[in-house]
Formats: sequence, structure tokens, C-alpha cells
Amino acid sequence: MSHVIDSEGLSLYEAFLRFRALGDGRALAEATLSHPAFKRKFKEAFHISMQGVRNVRDSWNEVKGTAQRTIAHHLQATCAADFHDRGFDHFMGFIYVLCRRNITWARNSLLRNMRQTMHETPLPNDPGSKGFTSSDVSEHVYSKLTYIVEKTVASWEEPHLRTAVLHLLEGKPIAETAAKLGCTERTVRNYRMEGIERLRRTFNDELP
Repeated sequence: MSHVIDSEGLSLYEAFLRFRALGDGRALAEATLSHPAFKRKFKEAFHISMQGVRNVRDSWNEVKGTAQRTIAHHLQATCAADFHDRGFDHFMGFIYVLCRRNITWARNSLLRNMRQTMHETPLPNDPGSKGFTSSDVSEHVYSKLTYIVEKTVASWEEPHLRTAVLHLLEGKPIAETAAKLGCTERTVRNYRMEGIERLRRTFNDELP
């Protein structure tokens, strides 16, 4: 597989490592977002994430801007966080996941704003009130929970995300998760606790 290079002859992977070594988070984010390989991954992730959304062409600029701002913030944070270099293929997978989760979060934010603009019926205090069904309540609750989880996940660094996928979603034991991440079991427990605490804080911030 040939690596897409930028105007300086660097692959996205090489550019990332170069600016991270310099400790320049802003330059790292700018070099990543402007790199042809990143743009290709971003469009690929956008196409998948926006399936089923109407007027995708009209939504492109807003979703793109919101997602890329959060991606830039995440990339800048990597300069101050531990980063385990596992090679080109793993790095490109990380970039794709980063794009997917931030585009999804930006998409959901846009859809919520569109619903508010259209003056959708607010959720009443009494879900059993006339004209409001249990399915409406379920849809509202599901939408809110999805938003809270996605907002939290968008703030996670790569180690926290991989811990959540391996340990919480795939159900792998702490020892196996630690082996796959190349860290200690104590570190995995810390990642898990930090991730759950961030989720708790987001719930407190978002729910009345």
C-alpha cells in the first residue's frame, strides 16, 4: 500500500510523528487536517456517518467545521499525552476512528439544532399526557443518551477509547486488555475509572 504524501513529501504518519516530537500541538493539528491522506479518510468517514441524513450536501460545511475543530483539539492534546507508536496501519486506523466519532457527534448536534429550529413538540412533564406516546418518550431518551455518550467519547484520548472498546464493549478481561494495549493492569483500571468519571460528569452537565 503506497502512502499518500504532502507537499513536503511526508506521509500523514510521518508528519504526525515529526510535529509531535517537536511538541507543537497547533502545528501538528494544522498539518494533519491539511494533509491529503487525512482529507481522504475524513471524506470516507463522513460518507459512512451521514448515511440516512437528508440534505447531506447542505450539511457538509457545518458538520465538517464542527468535527474538524474537535479533531484539532484532540490532536493538540496528544502532544501532552502518552502515545504508543504502533506503526502506519494502526495510526491510520486511529485517524479513521477519530474522524468517525467526531463527525457522528457533529452530525447529531446539527440534527438536534434542526429539530429545535422546527419547533418540535417538547417533552412534557407527564409522558402520559394526551397526544404523547411511550414511543415518543423512548425516542427522546435514546437521542439524549446517545448524545451524552458520543460527547464523552469525543473527548477521550486514544488509550481511553481503546480501553473502552476492548474491555467494556468486547468484554475482554483486564489482563488481556493490558496485554493488547502494552500497559499494566493498573493503567487499564485507571483508564476505565477516568472514562466512567468523564461520562458521569457529562450526565451531570447535560441532565437537569
